[in-house]
Order: sequence, then C-alpha cells, then structure tokens
Amino acid sequence: MKFQQQVNNLVNQINRCGNPFDEKCQELLVLNTRECAAENVVTSECTIEEVGKRQFETFKREVLEERTKPISTAIKRNSLPLFSTTKHKVRSSTNKIKAIKNDVGLFSRLYISTQQREGDLDEFFAHENHAYPPSISNFGKLRLGDKSDLLKMLQDTGTKPDDCRFECKIFDGGALIHFLSPKNATLLFSEYSHQIFLPFLERELSTVKRVDVVWDRYLTDSLKNCTREKRGPGVRVKVGPQARVPKNWNAFLRDSTNKDELFNYLSEEVDHVQWDCSREIYITKGSLVIAKGGGKPMFDCTHEEADTRVIVHLLHALENGQSRVEIRTVDTDVVVLLIGKFFDVQAKYPLVDIGVAFGVGKHFQYIHVNSVCGKLGKDQSESFPAFHAFSGCDTTSSFCGKGKKSALQTWRSFPEATEAFLHMQQNPFVAVNYSSPHFKTLERLTVLMYDKRSTFHSVNAARRELFSKKGRTIEKIPPTQVTTVVGYRWFPSAF
Repeated sequence: MKFQQQVNNLVNQINRCGNPFDEKCQELLVLNTRECAAENVVTSECTIEEVGKRQFETFKREVLEERTKPISTAIKRNSLPLFSTTKHKVRSSTNKIKAIKNDVGLFSRLYISTQQREGDLDEFFAHENHAYPPSISNFGKLRLGDKSDLLKMLQDTGTKPDDCRFECKIFDGGALIHFLSPKNATLLFSEYSHQIFLPFLERELSTVKRVDVVWDRYLTDSLKNCTREKRGPGVRVKVGPQARVPKNWNAFLRDSTNKDELFNYLSEEVDHVQWDCSREIYITKGSLVIAKGGGKPMFDCTHEEADTRVIVHLLHALENGQSRVEIRTVDTDVVVLLIGKFFDVQAKYPLVDIGVAFGVGKHFQYIHVNSVCGKLGKDQSESFPAFHAFSGCDTTSSFCGKGKKSALQTWRSFPEATEAFLHMQQNPFVAVNYSSPHFKTLERLTVLMYDKRSTFHSVNAARRELFSKKGRTIEKIPPTQVTTVVGYRWFPSAF
C-alpha cells in the first residue's frame, strides 16, 4: 500500500514537472525543486564507481598479492561531495590577521633600518614594499566602499517636482525582480509570471504611455564577475514554466545563470501577451529589444550592464516624444551616469525631465536629476562619473577609510580637480604620466583626502609625513605615486 502511494506520488510529480528523461538540460537536476547539482557533485556521481574499484584493486594488490600491508588495513572512507553535503561557511581566517601584523612589523623595521643606515627615506616611501598596495587593496582584492553614500550627499540637492505625471517609466530589471519577490513559495515560475510580473507591468502601463524593462547581460569574461563573486554563491535552479519558485529568492538571484534564464523567460512571457496598441512596452532579451503594443522597433544593444542600457532606452523614449521620464533602480551607477550625461541629453532635448525613484522601503529616496545637475553645474556634472570611478566603484578600488562622503567633501573644497576629472572623462585613453598637470591636480586631491591641512603636492611626501610624524598605519596613508598613476590610467574606462 505504501509502495503504491509512493509510485502515485512519483507519477503525479512527473505529470506536474514534466518527464525528467525528456529533459534536454545537461545539468543534474532534483526532480521536485529542479535545483541543479554543483559541478563537483556531478563529477563525484560520475566517477564514484571508478574510485571504489580503484581502491579495491589497490587493497587487493598490497594486502593479498604483494602482502606489503596487513590484512587489518582498512580502506579509507572517501569524503566525496554528494547531494546531501552541506556547504561549509567561510570563516574569518586567523592567517589573514597574522599576515597583517607581519606586514606592519616589516614596514616598521624597514623604516627604522633605513634611518639607522642613512638610507634615502624619500626613496623608501616611493615604494609600496608589499605585494599589493594596502591603501587600495584588500589582500589582492578591491576595496569596495559604500556607493550609496554618494546619493546621501545629493539627497538635499534634488527636490521632487509637484507634478509627477510621467510619460515613460524605465525599470532596471535586476532591481525590479528583487522587489517583486514572490511571497508564496509554492508558486511555479509560470504562476509567478502571470500573477506577479505581468500584472505589475499592466498596472504601470495604466499610468504612463510607455514602460521599459532593461535586464543585465551576464558574460563569462566580464569585469563584473569579481564583484558578483563577493555577493556569495547562490542556489542554482533550472528556470522553467513548471519549475517551482525557490523559497530563498535572494539566494536564487545571487546566481548569474539563474538570473539570465529568468530574465529570458520573463521576456518571452511579455512577448506572448497581446498588449494595448495605444501603449508601448519594451523589454530586453540578451542583446535584443522586444517592442510590444504600439512601440516602434529598437536597434539591438550589445551593452552588458543595464546601467548604460537605461541611457539607450532613455534616448529612444525622448526621440519618440516622451520628455518626462522616471527611472526605477537601486544602483548608484545609474544615477551617476544620468548626471554625467544630463547636459548632453538636454542640449538635444530641451524639455527633458528625469526623475529617479531610488531604493526600496525605508531606504527609498527620490532624486530629481534636473535639480541636482542645476546646482552642480555643467562641468561638475559631466565629470561626476570620473569622480565616482576615482573614489571607488565596482571595478576600481576605493581608498581605505576614505568613503564617498569624505572624497566629495574634499572635491568641493578643492574645485581645481573638476577640470582634471573632466579631462579624464573626455579623454579616457590619453596616456597619463607624472608631469601631466591633470595628474598633479588629482595627486594633490589625494593628499588632501588624507590630510586637509597638508601643504604637500606629492603623495610620496605625504606618505612620509603621515607615517613618521602623525603615526598613521600603512593602510591609512595614500598609495605611492607609481600606484596612483597606474590607477588613474585605468579608472576612466570603468564607465
């Protein structure tokens, strides 16, 4: 009776989720949850019999034939990753703390020996004396600051207009999926699409003429892979109409393959719906742009990030007569790019009015890009992306202990840096050297970030002053001039 019940349950599950033997996917799936096994688990399952036979043959040869080991010798148990193997949590390493202490001691001893042996201190502080620059590197990895601090400094600058009747809304797809998380863990992806995602788009279309949804693309050789890895591993789930939505939505969205499959699936669902011809809806699918309703076709876009693709959709909306646009996102980079490109856009479309609905819940804030750029001015607005990359973004390191707030305050007190940022922004591939006036300006800005009262213009001289006379640790002094010029050569290309 129990066996019959189990068979019936299995048949019902196959009818619900599909026949697993017809699955074209190359991954190893759990039938009911459609979670994908990790690569090391698949390898273990494929080689487990071979491993066992090899161990048995070794035991037979050494114990029974060659008799080099006693009969009591046990075959060691293998610790192979299997389906039920739990993932070990990454703990803070004591070796890392030990390495930091050793680095501090080494730097101090080198400094003392240089003094006693009449060494050249200027030459000493012109070198990092480490495999990595501690001020901008965390054991070979980028130091990532809090990018949203930049918007807190701009919050009082922009004000929400009284008339908020927008004609177009552009959604950063990644942010949209996060705040449209399913509350019911028993939903299928088809139900999620028809009960949550599509009704949301219909509600938004009832208030505006045009809605755009822009997804990220996930490339294998992307510079953003390092940043994505820092968010932690996710749970790999095969997305499909009959697959169940995972209980842990955030863990599901940490896996890039999951998001790529989900984005493509939702785009196909939008494409299958007959939308009102008086409204326009645009949604991306890879490099393609699907136009529905009365929307005019858009050219394909090969941009990887939704950050820049939002600008492309904004321009297309303006070309087709929608001058008042709201952009929904949770990514600081989108706001920075909008500020940097605003005056170029306004020169072509004078009636443009851009608002950004940023964040969710208690962290929500409204940023009126027109007001922000009006108070910043043309030069400072256009150089804003270069400043953002200089002070630390996803692909450039921030300064240790120097966040966006202190960097922006220093920039405001040293407006000469605006010209240098503007030059870097407009000429990202021009070679930079020590004698460049723009480099010297940004070098002076770096010194002021670490010591507002410093009279030095060289970061090497500031390093010596801060370490020897003001007791700063090695990670609390600026990087060397050599490190700085290499960093400045790369940071404009971050955008």
